[in-house]
Amino acid sequence: MNRHERGLEFKVGIFVFVGLAMLGALLVQFGRLGEGFKTYYTITVRFSDASGLLKGTDVLLAGARIGKVAAGPKLVREGSGVAVPLKIYDYIKIPEGTKFTVGSSGLLGDRFVNVAIPSGPPKGYLPPNADVNGARDTGIDDLTRSGGALVNDLRGTVQKID
Repeated sequence: MNRHERGLEFKVGIFVFVGLAMLGALLVQFGRLGEGFKTYYTITVRFSDASGLLKGTDVLLAGARIGKVAAGPKLVREGSGVAVPLKIYDYIKIPEGTKFTVGSSGLLGDRFVNVAIPSGPPKGYLPPNADVNGARDTGIDDLTRSGGALVNDLRGTVQKID
């Protein structure tokens, strides 16, 4: 092998190495592999109904992802409802008085946790491992339930007219 071929092979090797390194960096940046390198703190939210929330479900603040659901809902011993642990990015500070709701998107009803920050300057921030109460947004299933009750009332009224 002459010197020219060895130099060409070295250049091709460097090119392949740089390409693989860039591919690996893109996988970490845009894939779920990068999630393991982020640090979180935990907040536990109590909901009366958290149906559809699964481990890994997004936690959104104004549409931006600020964390994820750490585990599925667990029953609360002292009352009705469930407790859902949320993992929030450590650089996000959530003010006291923030409302946590279970929302749904699309017709299929993909669930997420929506965080609504109160207006005005914050008086304080939720500490790590805080327990807060949440609510549930009305969705298409709530509308169909109330629509069913409306149809039943309408049937009863029509029967009274007869």
